[in-house]
Amino acid sequence: MVDADEAQLNGVEDVFASSIGGAKPVGLRCYFHVLAKVHEKTRALEPLLDARVMRDIADLHFTATVGAYSEKKAKLLSDWKGDTRLTAFTVTARSSG
Repeated sequence: MVDADEAQLNGVEDVFASSIGGAKPVGLRCYFHVLAKVHEKTRALEPLLDARVMRDIADLHFTATVGAYSEKKAKLLSDWKGDTRLTAFTVTARSSG
């Protein structure tokens, strides 16, 4: 994506400007690379917990609106924060935007 970053960002701005309230996006993240980084950070967890986090990320990815995304993200972070096994991961996820 490096060669096409600016064009892709312009496309996102043109197509989704109204749904993001006129806010200017600062960057794009490839979903595959997000999942790879999440897996890297969660692979030391027990398999069921790793699977839960990956499922939660997939659910977040497929939200239909910015509002639904924000609500789902807040709920996931709150749920993860409540699970002591995910404390370190939650801090990382919170700082990643």
